[in-house]
Order: sequence, then C-alpha cells, then structure tokens
Amino acid sequence: MTDILFAALIVVAMLCMRFTELFFEKVWPLIELAVRQRLERPEQRP
Repeated sequence: MTDILFAALIVVAMLCMRFTELFFEKVWPLIELAVRQRLERPEQRP
C-alpha cells in the first residue's frame, strides 16, 4: 500500500515540475513583456 502511495507521490511531483517548467517557458515571458510595456508606456493623464 505504501509503495503505491509513494509511486503516486513521485508521479504527482514529476507532473508539477513539468507544469512549472512549461509555465516559466510559455507564460512567464508574456507576463514579463506585458509588465515591461506597462512600465515603458504609462497611461497619459489628461
């Protein structure tokens, strides 16, 4: 029983690592770009 739980824990950890890797590869550059554009072009106040 504990072996099954341990294996499941390893699988979940690997999936989490893969998701984090994918997040930082795909999503983080978009967020960084958006923040940089927001900082470079502040909204003009009338």
